[in-house]
Amino acid sequence: MIKTTTTTTTTTTPLLLQAVQAEERAAEVLREAEGQHKDTVRAHNAALEAWCCTASAAFRAMQDAEETRVRLVRDSFWAMANVCSLLAVHLDQSQDAVRAALLQVDVGEEVASWVSQHRTCQTQPIPLVYTPVPRPLAITTPTPSARSTLTSARSTITEVSGSSEDSDGSPVPVRKARALYKFAARSGSEVCVAAGDAVVVMEGGSREWSLVKTGDGSLGFVPTKFITAQEKQA
Repeated sequence: MIKTTTTTTTTTTPLLLQAVQAEERAAEVLREAEGQHKDTVRAHNAALEAWCCTASAAFRAMQDAEETRVRLVRDSFWAMANVCSLLAVHLDQSQDAVRAALLQVDVGEEVASWVSQHRTCQTQPIPLVYTPVPRPLAITTPTPSARSTLTSARSTITEVSGSSEDSDGSPVPVRKARALYKFAARSGSEVCVAAGDAVVVMEGGSREWSLVKTGDGSLGFVPTKFITAQEKQA
């Protein structure tokens, strides 16, 4: 009996020590947890207090802004109503002035004076006259008789003689003219002219073709319909 009790006591002692140590560690962990909980509660309360202060300031600012907006809207409507009332007063005064002026006007006399001054309903309007714009005329193919005339006229350029020459052997100028349309030379006996160019018509031309001298001294034929007569050469 004595041996059994001693063995049981020896075995139980380490277990008790372990239990005591575990209890102490648990108590320490509990104290740390309680400290952290207290710190968390204090931080939460501080944050809540700061939020309440900020929210209160924001709410006051929003309320002030809303009151200012309502005040501005009210003042604007009030000012608009005053302006409308003032305009209505001025409009009534203007209409009264117009009525008074109309009562003093003799409409028949004013109309008669206007008609007499501007001579209305007494002259017929001037009718419009249509003036067609001149268009370039097409160059027709010379007839056989015109070809013979043109051939003789072209020969005048190279074989100038008789009445178509002056003292120095050049063709005699007849009159001054101006080109109506642009003409491009198609052979060596013709000369190019632009619309508006001043030319001198020389002797030796025909009814369809005129022998002309341009401003740069070129001598050749152009269609007679492409030039207009000006003053005669002195």
